[in-house]
Parts: sequence; structure tokens; C-alpha cells
Amino acid sequence: MTVSSAINGTAAGTAPADRRSRTAAPQSGFAPWKDPSRTPIIRFENVTKKFGDFVAVDNITLDIYEREFFALLGPSGCGKTTLLRMLAGFEKPTEGRVIVDGQDITDLAPYERSNINMMFQSYALFPHMTVERNVGFGLRQEGMPAEEIKQRVDEAMALVELGKFAHRKPHQLSGGQQQRVALARAIAKKPRIMLLDEPLGALDKKLRNQAQFELMRIQEQTGTTFVIVTHDQEEAMTVASRIAVMHQGKLEQVSTPGEIYEAPKSRYVAQFIGDVNIMEGKVVALPPDGTVDITPASGDGRIFKAVACDGLAIGQNVWLSVRPEKFRISLDEPQSGVNVVKGRVDDVGYLGSISHYHVHTEAGNRVTALRANSSHSVERAISWDDTVWLEWPVDASVLLKT
Repeated sequence: MTVSSAINGTAAGTAPADRRSRTAAPQSGFAPWKDPSRTPIIRFENVTKKFGDFVAVDNITLDIYEREFFALLGPSGCGKTTLLRMLAGFEKPTEGRVIVDGQDITDLAPYERSNINMMFQSYALFPHMTVERNVGFGLRQEGMPAEEIKQRVDEAMALVELGKFAHRKPHQLSGGQQQRVALARAIAKKPRIMLLDEPLGALDKKLRNQAQFELMRIQEQTGTTFVIVTHDQEEAMTVASRIAVMHQGKLEQVSTPGEIYEAPKSRYVAQFIGDVNIMEGKVVALPPDGTVDITPASGDGRIFKAVACDGLAIGQNVWLSVRPEKFRISLDEPQSGVNVVKGRVDDVGYLGSISHYHVHTEAGNRVTALRANSSHSVERAISWDDTVWLEWPVDASVLLKT
């Protein structure tokens, strides 16, 4: 079997006719979670995991679909790795069920979950074995014939572009190459589901960015369902078709990267994903045009206006989430008195294509604005201690009730 036939065959769990370029990206139209007739390949059903009195995972129900690149994202201790380990079989739920491809696997040992393979953060390579021996280790443990082992090892190493390093030992490889060896070893078993526990954590930033796109390429070519655990927001936003943001053992939001960034459901999600400015206020009017009028907590008489959400009431406390790039920063006062904040520039960060402005507002808040550097001028039009005005469109902010 050639590498091409291995990639396009049914061993990866997907028929060739159902695959196209960038299959796992929502932008391509891939969104099985929106189709009520689709059955998830993975389902966590009311899963809780306790360690003594500590609740690591708290009553989570979550569906993951075939060919997704799904990310479990959150800070240390939020329960994401525990959830992954229950899927791998290394932990057993205290309550609830884990279902894969319609089968309840809650009580199955890891070695009985033949369609699931896991790549660990440490890579766990054998230092005395060559690359090809490391890649073929799991296949030899299964007693696979030598000829088939060689074929699968060659295919997996070609997929991660490691063929010329076949006879090297792990200590003779870079960190990125070791990561690819661990990935090839997992791929060689042709699982339907690949679990990745912080797989890029040991790499430097530049190499990690490159490796993210390598993972996406391999996932797309094999059609394997990938579930990755990470605390790196940028990594999750780059690779995932959907992201589950976790906090204290619970799911805060499960959405596509674009939806999580542009339409967070809570202040926690808004603040955890990227940079954001949060401004507190109170609802004072609900016009019939579907907007909401808000007086800021500063009480300076200005009005903030946003697109309304369900369940609002006059007098209710709310928060506006505005991304730094949504602000228009200017030395001149805008004509409109709506969605305008006055302040003084405390700091300026020049990053080549963009400049960061940290602005101390009249209300005493510190907000961040971004401005594209479209000209070749070295001098910045806005600098330290300048009095500036920040303005944003009505539909550029997100109204949050919690």
C-alpha cells in the first residue's frame, strides 16, 4: 500500500468521496455539529470525575464529530487533561458515560480501545531505539507481521517527513523532529481518534507555530479525528474546528474559533481568548431597533450602544466586551456622542505592522487600542501623553450579562 492509498482509504475512517481540501475548517462548510441527523463519534454523557472531595470534571456532556480537530482549552487545573484521560481509558468517570462510535467504552481498559491512540506531552520516545524502531513499537507489541510493520512505518514517516532520519536515535534529533516521531508512532496504528496532550508545549514559539500547521496538514490528509488539550489560546484558535473553553471543571462555551472570539458568552471566555476591553454599565433603554442603551459605570453622562441580547431589563447591570482592534483611536473628538471614550495615552508599543496604545480613560480605566501602521513613517501620529478619543461601531462590541 502506498502512502496515498493509506491516506485515502477507509482505515482513517472516512471514504475518499467525503474528503476535500481543508476538510476540518468551518470556513469550508464542514460543520457536522449543525446537522441534527449526524451522530457524534465521541460523546461524554453527564461525565463527572472526583478525586476525593475535589471535582475535576463537573457533569459534562459534550459531542465531538468524525474528522473534527477539536480543542479542549483552559488554564491548569480546569479539567481538560482529566477529560482527555477518561477518553483514553487512563481514568474512569465517577459518574456518567463515555461513548465512542455508539459503544459505551466507560469500563474498557486503554489497550481495549483499539480505535483510539494518544500522543503524550513528554513524547515518551525510547532513547536506545532508532526513529523507525520507535515508530513501529506499538505495531510490534500487537504482533503485526514484519512486512506490514515496515509498510506502515514507512507511510507514517513519509507523512511527517522523517524518512531520512529513520536510523537516528532520539538524542540526535531536534525537539520538533522528536515531536514528529511521537506523532508518526501514533499515526502508524491508524486510529480513528488521535488524542494529543499539550503536544507542542516543549517547542519554542517559532517551531510551535510551524508544528501547528503540520498537525493541521496531517489531520486533513488522514481524516482522523483529533482531540487536543492545550492552554495556549493561539494554538487552539489556529488548529481547531471547534474549541471547548473549560473553567473549574465545567464547559464555559463550545464554539468555532471565530464564534468564541467574536461572540463570547461570558466575561471569562472574552478575557481568556485574546485581548479584550471590558466596560461595565447599566441598561437605560431598549429601543425597538434591536439595540440597547447603556450608561457606563463612570456616570459621565455618555451613552454606550450595543446590539441587544435576550433577557435584558431596564436597570440591569451588563458589561461591554470590545476587542482592541475594534477601536478607532484619534486625536480629534468624534462628532457622535455614542460609544466614545476620552483618555490619555500611557504607553505605546510599536510592533511593525501595528501599534498598541494603552489609554487611561477619564473614568479611571485602562484600555488597549490597536492601530494599523499603513504608512512608512517612523514617527507615530499618536504618542505618549496625548489626549485621545476612542470610538467603536455599535455592532463591534459584545454585550455580556455574566
